[in-house]
Order: sequence, then structure tokens, then C-alpha cells
Amino acid sequence: MVDSAQPSSNPTVELHGDEFWPLSGNPFFDVVLSKSHLKPLYQMMIPSKLHPILPSCSILTVLTFAGKSWEMTWNGSHKTTKSLDRKSWKAFIDDNNLKVGDGCVLNSQSAAVQD
Repeated sequence: MVDSAQPSSNPTVELHGDEFWPLSGNPFFDVVLSKSHLKPLYQMMIPSKLHPILPSCSILTVLTFAGKSWEMTWNGSHKTTKSLDRKSWKAFIDDNNLKVGDGCVLNSQSAAVQD
């Protein structure tokens, strides 16, 4: 429960009881955030098991959470590593006040090739 007597400059989303958001059946992965996902590196590498089903090029990607959206670039053109661009990933991390140990589920909805 949140103590309403203390002001918060970084709002958080709390889940209660059995509350959850079902996945769409599309490809996804989950991650518990570590130091490398946060400052100063801000890296989000995509697991290699998903590489064959995701685009092998750079495309516009949109992360959505709690009614907000963050545009970023999916960097899929490197042969061995696939990732989200650091600047936008940093904005997502900072805007949601994410910390080491927090969990994320990234779910692919659709993709459009960037010119």
C-alpha cells in the first residue's frame, strides 16, 4: 500500500491481487533488470532465441506501458546482437523509475521496415 502522506515525484504502477495483463500470443521475452539495463550503459539486448523471428534490419519500435508510448529503434542488422537504441531505452527506464530487480515483459505486436 502506498503511504499518501509522502509525496512522490516518480509515480509507480502497482498491481493488486490477481491483476495482470495477458499476452497477445505474439513473440515475447521477460527480463529482470540488471545493472547493464540501467545507468550508465542502458542496454537492452534481445535474447538470441528471438533473432530468427524478428526483423534483420533497423525498424521503428514503440514500447507502451500504462497509457504512455516511447518510440525507439530496433537494431536488428548486427549479425550476433540485437538491441533497442540506448537513448530511447534510457527514457523508458527513467520515465518509469525502473530499478535493478524490476521485471519487464516485452511483447512484439507488429513491425514496419524503416526506410
